[in-house]
Amino acid sequence: MEGAGFALAQSLRQQMAPVVMVLPTPKVEASCQRNSLSFVDLLTPFCSLANVNVPVRTASEQPYRLQEFYVRMFYASEICQTQTETAELCLLEVVNDTNDHLAGEQEGDAQKSDFMKMRAMADARTPSFQKYSKEFMRTLAFSEHEAVDHPVACIQAVSSSDEHPISKFVELYNTEHLPALINEGVMDPKLLKLYVLVHDLQEGSVDRANEILLEMRSTFGVNNCRILCINSGSPESNEESPNSSEDMWSSHSLRPMTPINTQETDKLDRDQSRRRRGCYITKADMEELTDFVLDISVKHIIPTMELKIRTLYQQVAATRKGLKNQIKNLWWRKGKDEIPDVSNGPLYTYSSMESQIRVLADYAFVLRDYELALSNYRLLSSDYKIDKAWKRYAGVQEMIGLSLFMLDQSRRESELCMETAINYYQKSGTSSAKYATRSALWLAEMHKAKGQYREAAIVLFRSSTEEESLRAALLLEQAAYCYLRTAPPMLRKYGFHLVLAGNQYTNCGQVGLLLKQRKLAMLVYRTALSIFRDQGWNYISDHVHFHLGRLCTLLENNAIAAQFFKKVIACSHQSPTNQAKYLAEFLTVIEKSHLKGAVLELDLPSVDLEHVHVHFEDQRTYASSAAASVPEEVWSSVEEGLVPAADKAVNWLDAKTAIAKIAKDYNICVAGAWTLINSEEIGVDVEFRNPLQVTLDISGVSLVCNFTAESTIEESGLEYAEGSKLDLSSSVDHLSLQDGQPGTNSEQHDLALSEEAFTLKAGEKLVVRLKVKPPRAGILKVMGVNWILSKIAHGRRDFAVLGRKNKMSRNNKRDEPLPHQRLKFRVLGVRNHQLSISFVFYHSMAQDQS
Repeated sequence: MEGAGFALAQSLRQQMAPVVMVLPTPKVEASCQRNSLSFVDLLTPFCSLANVNVPVRTASEQPYRLQEFYVRMFYASEICQTQTETAELCLLEVVNDTNDHLAGEQEGDAQKSDFMKMRAMADARTPSFQKYSKEFMRTLAFSEHEAVDHPVACIQAVSSSDEHPISKFVELYNTEHLPALINEGVMDPKLLKLYVLVHDLQEGSVDRANEILLEMRSTFGVNNCRILCINSGSPESNEESPNSSEDMWSSHSLRPMTPINTQETDKLDRDQSRRRRGCYITKADMEELTDFVLDISVKHIIPTMELKIRTLYQQVAATRKGLKNQIKNLWWRKGKDEIPDVSNGPLYTYSSMESQIRVLADYAFVLRDYELALSNYRLLSSDYKIDKAWKRYAGVQEMIGLSLFMLDQSRRESELCMETAINYYQKSGTSSAKYATRSALWLAEMHKAKGQYREAAIVLFRSSTEEESLRAALLLEQAAYCYLRTAPPMLRKYGFHLVLAGNQYTNCGQVGLLLKQRKLAMLVYRTALSIFRDQGWNYISDHVHFHLGRLCTLLENNAIAAQFFKKVIACSHQSPTNQAKYLAEFLTVIEKSHLKGAVLELDLPSVDLEHVHVHFEDQRTYASSAAASVPEEVWSSVEEGLVPAADKAVNWLDAKTAIAKIAKDYNICVAGAWTLINSEEIGVDVEFRNPLQVTLDISGVSLVCNFTAESTIEESGLEYAEGSKLDLSSSVDHLSLQDGQPGTNSEQHDLALSEEAFTLKAGEKLVVRLKVKPPRAGILKVMGVNWILSKIAHGRRDFAVLGRKNKMSRNNKRDEPLPHQRLKFRVLGVRNHQLSISFVFYHSMAQDQS
């Protein structure tokens, strides 16, 4: 096997290593707690043995060699089925611990492309899921339907400082201390017993310990007794030479510390707060611990398992092999009544032939004789199927699939066996649903090992439908990453499964760890945004933005929440209920945050920014009443050159006067000399539309203008000459708040702006004429419109009025049209008496013509 296949095989060997039960005395635990470790945790890093090169012979006469070997050690109290509530809390802690460094990384490196960010996040999240999977499978250990977790040996550890140590060894292996599965007859009570005398070198020399060891060997035998010396160093010496005691326990899941008594608790808490793990362990102690685990593995555990396999193989051959035995077994099973596999007690005891075959097959699998294991699993499979023991049948099918995978044979058959295991686990009831998930995880890893990421994603997705929210979210997230790793990447399926994962994360209801789950939901949702951005998947986009807004609100980040809610308040395709809910959430966030007075670029109501109509006070006159009745065409020749023609473009050839030259870039309006009363009023027609099916309350509607007085222009050296460009952007702050008006500059408070308020019903359109009066001569630019939505949110949009399209270029391409100048005005300051004289002159001309 290579690559992913080798990694999966390695994981199987580690998770299905032989189990050793540990029974220590309280004083042994006290000696280990000097190092902030329990006795089992102290031994755990040394249970992975490399380069052992030990020969193994099972049922065949041909031996083979193991180059590496693993051992799992558990306290006797841990050899039981983990309670569901306890298991879920442990798994939640795993999720909480493994994602601290990822929860804040929501944006990623700006220099990377979106695809690189996706792959980087997938690579970063996969190890944490593997750790979760390993812990999840550990919570399923010690089930009554499989023997791979049955203890092979028992280590009885007594301290040299214990009184009457020989008696302590006898008392330890008591039925009160043994696991319930042994007392109930599920596991074999006849275990290999190893007697270990633990000597703490901090408490004195080893002389007395050697005397006790001699007594132990005379009582329990020479081969099964051993002394283990620990704590030969000191915290001070280890601090001076940190390499002498490396913290090799940080990469292992350590058990919570359990102090021996109340008096020792305070002392341990004070000491452990100043010490690191393994502070009393030196290199000499590490070598002794390594030799200890190697010795019990090579000289005791492996030979015991070999002997057990050979014994059971002979029994099975005598009772189940051969045509006569097969017919006899089939005939006997046909006569049995249908007995369900009840949960309150095992259907098959340890002494039954079915359980013995299962032990034989599991031991062969652990010692990597996969051919022998496969043959016995198949023999056992037919028995369980006839007995309708579906949970045990599913477990055997699971092991057949794993055996075929380890043999690297018939990959298709191994996948079918895993599928069968999943189906029958689900068929056997809700108590076996987690074992179906375990089989699905193994099957997904098999597909990954062959590069079949799409098939792996399908398996994970199917398994997520049978699981609770948190585990379903993790499975869906991994399914998404599988779609990302396909060739070519299936990005839409990747994004869709991320959205499903985010939805499951938000549905998690575990109290106390909601913060982490919310951050994980934000992580996957924000990644999904890059997939569905501007793709027309409106409902998915709304779902993602809305939940991101809610998550930011729950995380007390209302400013970012408002940005997400702003994207969904104008969703016309949603139902009225959802539209009202989205709008209410947005307004609530605005009211709670510092954005209540800030101006936002809102899409609600919808404003027609391109089609804006300008109206002047052309009907106003200061002449007599008779002059008002003169036909309009009479005035056209007089007004030519003063007002730019509306039906044709004005260029420098058409300009007759200096004003006409200015009219090339600006419209002309007149301001009163001293007050706003006689200034010409400019009206702008703006269309507002309600895209929702709910009523909108709009108030404070007014124009956003930029006005630069003539005196300011002269001081800055700007001119109105033809061809010159006046930069107005430097004199306006679009989002500033001055004098209580959003979007004004320092001189806008002199403008007379009309303010409107109205109500838009569902789908209603309304054209509103907004007016402005310039105070004096200068440059006026109408930039946009602002309003207040529901008396809470301040909105603004800038007009985008475009001019005519440019002529076709030589490359047969049209340049982008430039902005139209209809919203730019040159304000002329004219005194009232001068205006009156001019109109009298024009009136007499009109009488002469008539």
